[in-house]
Order: sequence, then structure tokens, then C-alpha cells
Amino acid sequence: MDALAIGLSTQRALAQSVDTIAYNLANASTTGFRATAERFERKSRMADGVPVDMVQSQAGALERASGSLTKTDNPLDVAVSQDRWLGVQTQAGVGYTKDGRLKIAESGMLMTSMDLPVVDESGAPIMVNPAGGPLLIRQNGVVLQDGAEAGRIGLFSLPPEANLQRLSPLVVWTESPADAGGEGREASLQQGFLETSNVNPMAELTKLITAQRFFSGTTTLIEACEASFNDAIKTLSATG
Repeated sequence: MDALAIGLSTQRALAQSVDTIAYNLANASTTGFRATAERFERKSRMADGVPVDMVQSQAGALERASGSLTKTDNPLDVAVSQDRWLGVQTQAGVGYTKDGRLKIAESGMLMTSMDLPVVDESGAPIMVNPAGGPLLIRQNGVVLQDGAEAGRIGLFSLPPEANLQRLSPLVVWTESPADAGGEGREASLQQGFLETSNVNPMAELTKLITAQRFFSGTTTLIEACEASFNDAIKTLSATG
């Protein structure tokens, strides 16, 4: 019975792993997407006074590796490098994104493609003149319009140990304080570029194939255990 329980826990963990892999693959071409890492854990329970180890799968931390840069020549496209993030207003507070597809709302507010206001270092939205000239966005985040400074895009650095939680496929949130200054800030934004997803499709497909093979192998183990269990019942019934 323990073998059956272990096999079923393994299948459940593998099914959750496949869901994570599928989510990553579905967003392989999504601008600024960060892949979710897989994480398997050992979970023990007592069976007749003996500890039995089960398998448990949980979504791990977001992969922080950078995607590649694609040149678009669109003045409202920006790419943030050096593990910096754009700050956006969300219902949970300031969230962080790598999606640099910006637009200007009718109100003049600078927003992302997800209709979230882009914020400066203090968390305040950036306002420009919707009827004014084109924007010039410098590498340090300063936004110029018609030769005048309209604001400064916040370029946030998140601690390596920060627990990043997804608010949406492209926006994360963390309780850890973000740093809007520091080394590398002056050259971390490029206008006319976008950062691609950091998903490696070939690596994810390899993980998917491996998970399917393990699932198939575990199914064979469970079937063998059930057959053995049924044979034992028949034998006991015949001798009883």
C-alpha cells in the first residue's frame, strides 16, 4: 500500500510539473516573461510507525536570467537590462515588470500594454502631453518631451533572495524592498528595444519528455503493485 501511495504522489507531482512546463512554453514568445522553475520536495508521513517519503511538486522561484533584446525602433518600446525592472501601479501596490511595451493614455499617463501606469522612483505615475512631441527616453529613465523633462521612469532592482509572486503573467510583486538607485542604473534602459521571454523552449520540451517518461514508468509500477495486491487477496481467500 505504501508503494501505491508513493506512486500516486509521484504522478501528482509530475502532473503539476507538466502544468508548470506547459505554462512556460505557452509564454515562450511573450515579451518580458520570466519562466517558473520546477521544484520537487520530499514529504514524509508515518505509516505503522515507519516514516514513508512521498513526492511533492511546487512552483519554484521565477528564473531571473535575462532574455535577448529585439530592436523595434518604436520610441515607446523600452528594454530594461542588468536585472532591473519597470515599476507599475497595481491593486497590491507597486509591481514590477519586464514588459516594456509602453503607450500614452488619453489622460497623458504613461502606461504599459497591460494598462498599468508606469511609475517613477517614488511610485508616482508619469504624465506626459498626449498631444505633444515624441518621447526621448534616456538610459537612466529620464523622459524628455519637446526638450523638457516630463519625468523619470523608475528602474528597480529586486534583491536576489526576494520571493517574487506573480500578479499576472508579466507582473510580479514582492514584500522585499526594491532599490531604485545603485550601480548600473545609468545604463540599464534602451529605447526602441524589447526584451524577449527567458524561456528556453528546447530545455522545456526536454523536461516535458522526461516528465512523461517518469509518469509512464510510475504507472507501470502502480499497475504491478495493484496486481500483486489482488493476487495476495486471492491467495488469502483461497487459503482462508
